[in-house]
Amino acid sequence: MGSSRRVANADSNDVLLPEGFEFTKRLGQGGQGTVVLAKDIRSDSAVERVKPLGLDPARYDPRRVAIKCYPRVWLADPKRRNQVRREIRSLKFLQHPHIIGFREVLLSRTHLCLVIDYAAGGSLFDVLCGKKTQILTESVARRLFQQLITGLDYAHHRGFTNRDIKPDNILFYPVPSGKNPMLVLCDFGLSRRDTSGMITTMEGTCGYLAPELFSGQCKTVDQAKHADLYSCGVVLYQMLFGLAQRPIGPGNKARSHIDMKIMRSWLHGDFKELQLPDIRSVSEECKDFLNRILQPNPRNRIKTEDIWMHPWFRTSLSDEALEWNRSLLETQQSDPSLLCCDGKLEALLEEACPVQVKSRTCGLGPFKKLARLSKSNP
Repeated sequence: MGSSRRVANADSNDVLLPEGFEFTKRLGQGGQGTVVLAKDIRSDSAVERVKPLGLDPARYDPRRVAIKCYPRVWLADPKRRNQVRREIRSLKFLQHPHIIGFREVLLSRTHLCLVIDYAAGGSLFDVLCGKKTQILTESVARRLFQQLITGLDYAHHRGFTNRDIKPDNILFYPVPSGKNPMLVLCDFGLSRRDTSGMITTMEGTCGYLAPELFSGQCKTVDQAKHADLYSCGVVLYQMLFGLAQRPIGPGNKARSHIDMKIMRSWLHGDFKELQLPDIRSVSEECKDFLNRILQPNPRNRIKTEDIWMHPWFRTSLSDEALEWNRSLLETQQSDPSLLCCDGKLEALLEEACPVQVKSRTCGLGPFKKLARLSKSNP
């Protein structure tokens, strides 16, 4: 694999980037690994890749990439390895302007590195946490929501559900001043595809999960796609009323504090009227839309095809938007080059998983030992 460049960090184990990448700064640290900003300095790198339309040329550098670094020791756990496998397959398969762009997957001596486009505009979470932009105007929130639904509808038609939609996982590409922001959905680590079979675990972020997930009634990918819409509704609600606000309902508390009797009554009840905060006023069409998308009973919740037709959603929406999505789907479904290369991916994951760990149970002992080895052999 050649030489690697070390990313020094006092808070965690060192990260070794693959050869040809120069560390710039750390972007984030999570339970799944480290995300860093790096520069692709390879002479044959994809600097000629097509720039997404509408980006600010002064702030877009095709050599700047975000790299999600998963410790190879961490991948010894089959569940974690499956999660990384799902994310790679999803991002490789989903090519849409409102889904983060996939570049490649590489191995360093210590990490499996998922190289993706760098969204230099930050996250929706950062925007809603800002001192001046804790809530958005209805027109701006609608514009962002239209982009979110456009990307998600594409993913659903391609057979994928995200299952972790929240402001942290909604990023922005840099655009020139005065232009509409360009939103991209990222993090498909919890995604499922139509061929995945039954869903047996509840995953995601409490507060953004649809109520049916807490009661174990979301078993299929189609049901999970419908639950994605509820999560989108919570994001829209927070764009309009702030991160501190959550729609009142049985699915917006920690699982240990949920009264399942109340949960069942909501899940099987009639249409519920949503009580909106009085910190601002929104249009009647917006109120109606929020009521329809945030219904706890999934049978009463609005479906994707009805979202496209709702008057609030259609306001300022291009007549070609839905047809553009359909055209993109038709083009890609007939393109064999977009099929996932499962064989190559499995070989890479097999190489990434240390032999010392694969032959033993994934306890703390082997993990600590391999962490010491990676430190002592940079």
